[in-house]
Order: sequence, then C-alpha cells, then structure tokens
Amino acid sequence: MRSPCCLLGALVAVLLLSFAICVSWLLVERHQGAVGCGNASQGQSFATLGCTHLGLRTSLCPPGDGGGCELCPVGWTLHRRKCFWVTSKSSSWRESRENCSHQRAQLLVPEDQGELDFLNRVIQKPTRYFWIGLSQPSVGMAWTWLDGSRLDESRFNLSTPNASGACGALREDRIISETCGSALAWICQKEAVLL
Repeated sequence: MRSPCCLLGALVAVLLLSFAICVSWLLVERHQGAVGCGNASQGQSFATLGCTHLGLRTSLCPPGDGGGCELCPVGWTLHRRKCFWVTSKSSSWRESRENCSHQRAQLLVPEDQGELDFLNRVIQKPTRYFWIGLSQPSVGMAWTWLDGSRLDESRFNLSTPNASGACGALREDRIISETCGSALAWICQKEAVLL
C-alpha cells in the first residue's frame, strides 16, 4: 500500500500536467485565431485588416451585440445610422459647407421631421439658427438639398422670414430662408461607421 504522501504527490503532478496542457491548448487556439481572422488567401494585409476589425469590434461594441455596432467620431452624436455634429462657431453658408466637407461630411439634409425633432433635443440653444444643406440656386428656381433632391414642402415647411434669403437654416423645428452670407452656426452629418 502506498503512503498518503505519495498519492498526494502523484495527484499534484497530474493536476500540474493537466494545467500545463490546458494553457498550451489555449495559447495554440489564441494564435490560430489571430492568424485565422480575415482571409489568409487574400494575403497577409487582408488578414491583418480582418484581425484589426475584429479587435475594434470586440473593444468598442457592447458585449452580446453580434451584429456589430455603429460608431461616430468623438464629439459627434449618433442617431439612426447617422452622425451629427453641431458647431458653436458661426460662418457663412458656403464656409459652413466647406467645413463639413473637410470633415468628410455635409451640411444637414434631414430625412424627416423626426430627425429635426431629435436635433432640437441635442441642440442646447434651440432658438439659435443653424445652416443646413438647402439652397435656392437662383431666384425663382426650386429649393434644392445638397444631395440634388428638391425640397418637398409636404414633408418640410419652408418659412421665409427673409425674402432675400437663398440658403436654408434650421431654427427650432422649422426650416427658414436666410441670406447666405449671414454668420450662423451649422450642423454637419455623415454616415455612421459600422463595425
């Protein structure tokens, strides 16, 4: 009959060996996962990009969200797959449009009244005026959004307190005409990044 010390020693040895095997297996799995993410047949850079995307998704998206998540740049606000940035500075309509363009965005082109209502809640001072992506190319022509579509006045009512205004501005939940050279704040929009 073996002594209890020998049995205890054998048990400790088996446990240590099992632990070492488990750690080795985990390291191999981790290495294969890192090498395997992306499509190795497309080349190393594609595999690295896939791994980077997976790492960002793991780090930035809420856990349990298997479909990924939508992200906006720092300081932008996410709403319905779009990112919005509301400035506190003031510029002309043209300068505001250029500023948005430099940020790979455009002046606001709202989808519906619900989007304007959301932005009203985001804006700290709803009584201020904000440039949006709406203009009238010349007197008598239709009001046009930056995406080329015409203003549908059944969806958005255009108030015209400034009859000489040829650029669109947002004030509270209304779209108004304003002189394009006026210095107003502005709202940029861009698509959210899907991870």
